[in-house]
Amino acid sequence: MKFLDPSQCRAARGLLNWSQPDLAEQCGMHVQTISSFEQDVGSPTKRTLQTITETFERNGVEFTDGGVRKKKSDIQRFSGVEGFRNFMDDVYEVSKKYGGDICIFNTQPHLWHKYLGVEWYKMHTDRMALLSNIRVRIAIQESDESFIFPIAEYRWIPKDKWKDKTFYAYGPKLGLLNFRKNDDIEILAIDEAEFADSFRVLFEMAWQNETIEIKNRA
Repeated sequence: MKFLDPSQCRAARGLLNWSQPDLAEQCGMHVQTISSFEQDVGSPTKRTLQTITETFERNGVEFTDGGVRKKKSDIQRFSGVEGFRNFMDDVYEVSKKYGGDICIFNTQPHLWHKYLGVEWYKMHTDRMALLSNIRVRIAIQESDESFIFPIAEYRWIPKDKWKDKTFYAYGPKLGLLNFRKNDDIEILAIDEAEFADSFRVLFEMAWQNETIEIKNRA
């Protein structure tokens, strides 16, 4: 992943009409961290640079060779563990704003604990549980009993129909999650309501006709 430089950071803020405090709030950082970076004072950590870069990208900024511009597409890209957490932050923010059905297909719950961490994921599920305007349904592989999202309804996908690519519809967005070897995580989030709603239609058909109802769930 290519990180932004101080001049690009200033330019990106200008595109979004953000002040340094605005960017700091969006990144969950102290404003002095942003100020020091833009003044090229010290050496920010890789995690700091990644967080700032992905915050701008989530808000429609694209970085070019030495410059910045507004993205032409409605696709957000997330990568790595930090990107996975940023994606889940986006799930929360979008769900809080729009509510509605959250539909997750072909998910592998153990990967959420593995990459996000048990404590971080509990924080996420706790905040999601406070949202009164959502319904969560998750289709997982047959015999998997990792029911780690307390407010969700689970069903099993028969093993012969299972694929390891995850689809995640939330609000007007459709996430495509790919967990590759060597802890390589790639996520695309398509911000297009027609795609998300079309997937929900397919999800509903599979949920009603192709999944296995889980009885006597512990």
